[in-house]
Amino acid sequence: MKERSILPREIKLQFYTMESCTRFSGVEHAAFLHYMKNTSIYFGPGCNNEMLIIGRLVSRWNVPIIAHLSGDDALSDRAVFDTLGSVALTSATEMARATLTFLQLYGWKQVGLVRPSMHFERLALHSLRNYLKDANIEINAEIELDPYMTPDEIIATGRLRHLKNRARVIIVEMGMDLHSAKSFMIAALRSHLKTPEYVYIIPWLAHLHDHYPWEATNIEKSETRVAFDDAIVITAHGYDKKFIEDFELRLNKVTGVISTYYATLSYMSLYDALFLYGLAVRDAYEETKNQSVFLDGLYIWKKMTARQFIGVTGQVLINNKAIRVPSYATYHTKNGTMKIVVELTARLGDRLKCAMSENDCSEHVAHETMSHYYSTADGAMPPDMPKCGFDGGLCDYTFFYVLFGVILFLGVTIPTGYYLHMKEKERMLYDMTWRIPREQVRLLEVRGGKSKSTSMGKSMSMQSRSAESHSYDESIGSKANSRLQAKQAVANGVKCAYKRYQQTRNISFNKHDLSRLKELKIMENENLNKFLRNLF
Repeated sequence: MKERSILPREIKLQFYTMESCTRFSGVEHAAFLHYMKNTSIYFGPGCNNEMLIIGRLVSRWNVPIIAHLSGDDALSDRAVFDTLGSVALTSATEMARATLTFLQLYGWKQVGLVRPSMHFERLALHSLRNYLKDANIEINAEIELDPYMTPDEIIATGRLRHLKNRARVIIVEMGMDLHSAKSFMIAALRSHLKTPEYVYIIPWLAHLHDHYPWEATNIEKSETRVAFDDAIVITAHGYDKKFIEDFELRLNKVTGVISTYYATLSYMSLYDALFLYGLAVRDAYEETKNQSVFLDGLYIWKKMTARQFIGVTGQVLINNKAIRVPSYATYHTKNGTMKIVVELTARLGDRLKCAMSENDCSEHVAHETMSHYYSTADGAMPPDMPKCGFDGGLCDYTFFYVLFGVILFLGVTIPTGYYLHMKEKERMLYDMTWRIPREQVRLLEVRGGKSKSTSMGKSMSMQSRSAESHSYDESIGSKANSRLQAKQAVANGVKCAYKRYQQTRNISFNKHDLSRLKELKIMENENLNKFLRNLF
């Protein structure tokens, strides 16, 4: 801070580093530093349970404290923590506000929540529930799961069915890290709840691992990668890999130490905390010219509010409560690749609105960097409720049922009616008076002066018509009969001539022909050759 001329030359500070977050050792050391060293500022500790205690103590001591890792919702209560500031990227309250901004960007009015059964108060969903209520966004379903459940155990609870019947936009926060949502996402995949009509939003508060869940070595990578497809991940801009890699190089050049991923994030936030404190002390000194002004904790705290600067984690914007409002990046996950699709940029709100409501002192402005990126047919984000409702009950399928019934009825009755019609025509044909059954006819074949009778059975495929009818008084075997040119047959004991035709199709007569045949049969005379009947 001296090299960058952040602190005035007249003010010199000495820094102490002591252990914390081990059996409340940080509380003990904070008291030691206050009473024995007259400490004027505290940075940390990194755990919420000790921060909640030390934050109350420093308020009594009139000493400011800056949280660089903790982001518990309770820390935003300035009636209790009136000298506390924060540069942490893990602010659950601000993550909740950013998530609300994302929901409002796409106009969703009903959501489902998935939360853990423990340490829920540290997460963004704890604050988000109140923000959703104020924004008139309904929580249709809220399920609670053990964060250590396996995917099969989550499915066995049956709660995914409840979620399926109540929500399509689902906010999943099973812990502070992205890895905590792995089991639930796999369970959703196995339960067929990963269709394009579902949207899964995952707030990612703390980056505890330097790899993604689908890159771990002890899991089924392909299934995990598919489970996270189309997931919307919201995380602070300060966690960008570019910031982390640049800081690691700078830290290594200065100290020669190669830090771990989590340690690097801690050091980055600590540098921003030092920067904020230095700016506040400088402004206080320039205003008062008092070299001991840094001992007035409440005054220094006020100088930390409502300001912004560029730190090692990017833009650092501090609101009127001295809490950092991070800018957030919204990522769309596809095939193991995360791309920024929406930027949620933090900015200070209007002063008049801020004076009326503390929630209006800062805001997130949503900007869509990529459009039509989702896996729907047109790439647009799906609605918060399907057209036919969550269970399909809003759509009336009566018309389709009636139409199907009519088609089925016609499909059955038309062929059946046609078949019955043909059978009736055939029956009427067989009942005509001018028809003679085959069984009553014997064909006479003349060979070598002898006549031979043959029965005309049904197996013969033919149509015979008596074109010329002759009546004979002589016996069947007379020579006169044998000299006749026409073929002969005996029908009902009456000898007659017949004409035989080859049948090539089913026999059918229209009404006019049937009437003519009937009249022909009736019109008989003793002096004329009779028309006996048709045979087929």
